[in-house]
Amino acid sequence: IRGSVPVIWSQKPNLHWSPCIVVDFEIGVGHVERFRRHCDYWLRKYDRLILISLLSRKKQEEDLAELYGQVCRNIGLNMQLIEFDFNEKCKGARWDALEELMQILELQMAQCGYFLYKKGKATADRNQKSLFRTNCVDSLDRTNVIQTLISCKMLERQLKAVGILNDNERIGNHINFEGEYRRLWADNGDSISEQYAGTAALKSDFVRYRSRTLIGQLDDLKKTFYRWWINNFCDGFRQDSYDFMLGRYPIDHENPMKYSLHTWRKRHYAWLTIILLLICYVTSRCCS
Repeated sequence: IRGSVPVIWSQKPNLHWSPCIVVDFEIGVGHVERFRRHCDYWLRKYDRLILISLLSRKKQEEDLAELYGQVCRNIGLNMQLIEFDFNEKCKGARWDALEELMQILELQMAQCGYFLYKKGKATADRNQKSLFRTNCVDSLDRTNVIQTLISCKMLERQLKAVGILNDNERIGNHINFEGEYRRLWADNGDSISEQYAGTAALKSDFVRYRSRTLIGQLDDLKKTFYRWWINNFCDGFRQDSYDFMLGRYPIDHENPMKYSLHTWRKRHYAWLTIILLLICYVTSRCCS
């Protein structure tokens, strides 16, 4: 499964490229209780949780990563936290560093198990015992890359168990099948990202082709601009609409809300719009 860090934190849009992550360390018990309720739900279904954190240990994500580690160490449940600084490890297109994480997870994947039922039997031959939970900040781009790799390794084990693959075979030996499998995972990641962030996932070229391309990087630039625009100028109205429809938006008829534009926005809003649209147009032409 995927999901962001289940503690109390916020990241409010402020026109900055990467808004500051606000973490309240003083809450203490509140963080632990929310985390415990989340984990208890899954531990009723599986014996063990493997938590994979892809948060960075630098700049904005450091406090959130630190809080996540503290809560995991203090909660005392049957789980294991594996921290992998995706941005630092893969910096400079060092995508081979992902194999380091796969080697770390090898034992956990072997112990995880999977559901296997043979026709005609009253009970399943095997059952899944563990659950992998992956997160970054928004659990979209980095998370999708890692989940694709884990799912591919687990599928290999299942195909070998039922005799479709030999012990020395890998999914990579079957190019057509691997391509179709990666396409399905990339499409899945794009769909989740479009619902949450308004664009397809970043790094999707790596998920599809297992390598980064110039066109993919330009496409990521275009998506990043779109996300910035949607986050700052569209999501607020959409959230207000959801709250209004669900009855969570209080209306005071005696004191109606007054909207006003600051002087900066009055002067530069039109120019900012034109510049961003021009950048998006140029990048889209380069990617076509």
